[in-house]
Amino acid sequence: MHLYQSNHSENLVKTLCHILAEPLQNPFDSEWIIVQNKTLGDWLSLQLAQHLGAWSGQDFPFPRNALIELLRLVLPKQVEALRSFEPVVLFFDLLQGLRDHRGEKAFLPLEPFYDPEIKLWDLASQTAQLFDRYALHRPEWVLAWDRADYSLLPKEALWQGILWNKISSKRDQAHWAALIKPFKASLRQNRENLLNRLPSRISLFGLNLLPPIYGELFTHLAQVIPVHFFHFSPSPHFYADLASKKQILKEEWKKGIPAEALHLEEGNALFAAWGKTAQEFQLLAEALWDYTQPEPSQYVPQFNDSWLQRLQSDIFHLTQEPLTKDKPQDSSLEFHNCPGEMREVELLKDRLLAHFNQGIQPEEVLVLAPNMSEYEPYIKDVFERQPNPLPYAFAEVQLKDENRAFHLLRKFFSLAQKRFRFSCVFELFEYPEVYTHFEVAFEELAQIQKELQAAEIRWGLDGKDKARWGLTQLEANSFQEGLTRLALGLVLNPLDPKPQFSTMPYFGLEGKAAEPLGGFFAYLAQLRRLYPQCLETHDLAGWISLIREFFQSVLLFSADFEADRLELESKFEELLGQAEQANFTSSFSLDCLLLFFEERLTGQTRVKGYLAKGITCASLQPMRSVPFRVIALLGLVEGAFPRVAYPSGIDLMSTQRRLGDRNLKDEDRLLFLETLLSARDSLILLYPG
Repeated sequence: MHLYQSNHSENLVKTLCHILAEPLQNPFDSEWIIVQNKTLGDWLSLQLAQHLGAWSGQDFPFPRNALIELLRLVLPKQVEALRSFEPVVLFFDLLQGLRDHRGEKAFLPLEPFYDPEIKLWDLASQTAQLFDRYALHRPEWVLAWDRADYSLLPKEALWQGILWNKISSKRDQAHWAALIKPFKASLRQNRENLLNRLPSRISLFGLNLLPPIYGELFTHLAQVIPVHFFHFSPSPHFYADLASKKQILKEEWKKGIPAEALHLEEGNALFAAWGKTAQEFQLLAEALWDYTQPEPSQYVPQFNDSWLQRLQSDIFHLTQEPLTKDKPQDSSLEFHNCPGEMREVELLKDRLLAHFNQGIQPEEVLVLAPNMSEYEPYIKDVFERQPNPLPYAFAEVQLKDENRAFHLLRKFFSLAQKRFRFSCVFELFEYPEVYTHFEVAFEELAQIQKELQAAEIRWGLDGKDKARWGLTQLEANSFQEGLTRLALGLVLNPLDPKPQFSTMPYFGLEGKAAEPLGGFFAYLAQLRRLYPQCLETHDLAGWISLIREFFQSVLLFSADFEADRLELESKFEELLGQAEQANFTSSFSLDCLLLFFEERLTGQTRVKGYLAKGITCASLQPMRSVPFRVIALLGLVEGAFPRVAYPSGIDLMSTQRRLGDRNLKDEDRLLFLETLLSARDSLILLYPG
């Protein structure tokens, strides 16, 4: 394996271009460049096009997908079984397994999770994620469980080994841990045959920490084909043995020996405290990887022309120079405490306008936030505000927030969760896809709402619906009573004495004013048919059928909405296939369905205007730091950044941490360091105080 390291991503790109300039043997082969996320792949694609003049025919797979494809090429028979160990498929198997083993001695500690059902779903989801991590980070555990050896398991966690053994035995034990040896053996024994099937070369770009099993597989693959690893490294020096001040004090207290005798060095305090993930990467690379490091060095020495560069230079040299006041204060490093999120964005706009007056272009500015979806409305409001509107684009959006079909689906399901409230029913009706389907004009919505409220409709479909919620079966203030009052008011004469009806007519509606209500009555008729089904249990295929029926009978499809619906439909088909693969046919409630969909769609993003013409706005993600002249960080509030991940009570790895285990807080800390090093002219830090 060839390892290229630099503190400037631009240099890594230039080196990658030099390697890619040599054409592949087969001109129809794709260039494999493994990245951590889509936006990094987009940035890299633009950089390659600028340096090479033209660029196409590349694949930017994620590490896991790339290794699955490589395993398919090397071990074609086992890879299908490996896909059945994906967390979603494991989830269905675990849910069924937990139900089947209820009452057994090893499963008695889980008894509180069986009721209500949603708690069992949450437990199965957590366990599926854990099993996936065990196979990657604790292969010896799962290999022992394959043999029904549970000797190392604590008594209260015995159920984990039993469930894993049951699931693994059905899949011929073809999981990550079990495929390491066959993969290595096949690379050694079938080298000549595999050369025609494997990609001509593989490059890895921007990965700052890999599970040890990934590094091991890529190292063995490098014995057959060229593998080039491009790594962003803060310093050319060996920094794996640096210790933070906190660690030094802890060791001094524990051993009763001064730090000098322990030979512990802090180097740069900021790097020692926030660079733990980079240190672990260096330790793993030195211990497990067989690599060569080509010359010359890719590192760029840092200067001391500004406060930001002085800080970057200290990290580069792993030194701690005192920040004297021999240089005048400049705007390269700014900290702003603001009274709220809106003021953060307003102040940021003021500072960016000042930078633009000094020659900075909007395309050279990156705005980051721990959760950009929270700041999106503020940025839209402030950046578009006159005078001096700013051009901007969001790099990506959360699929569950951006997909309009899923948004309308959640509104529909909220009717069953909120007792068919009038506000929820009418809020869904106000969407253009809904009221246009029932031939109602936008101008008529206000009048419809006014008449319905005057008819004193509050909540509940009818008396039977109210009884479902444990209340008396009364029609009062329900939709049934309100619509009856409106209908009676239209057909009866208000001057007739004492109408013989138990429901008082509503006489405030007459003539053409009643026509728009026809569309709402048709809308309510469809809800009356679909809503009761939401209160029942269905299997996954049944729920998907209900969702499709809702789309067909309530919504009018436009071009944009159709694209969102098809995108959501593809997710449904994928989930249905995974459920069928696990032979999962059980029925479940709406609460479980929503939990399941939310978890599956959380974290899935849709790339939009990354590096478009204007300021780029993006969420902070580990291993995605790219160079910009000005970088601003919003929302640096405790708990949001760095993220705090509380270990699950069933996670056996939390008490036995090893090198390579994920730690969200440490990953965010390294991301902050990389962001600091990627800012070329100015770094602006804003936080609500």
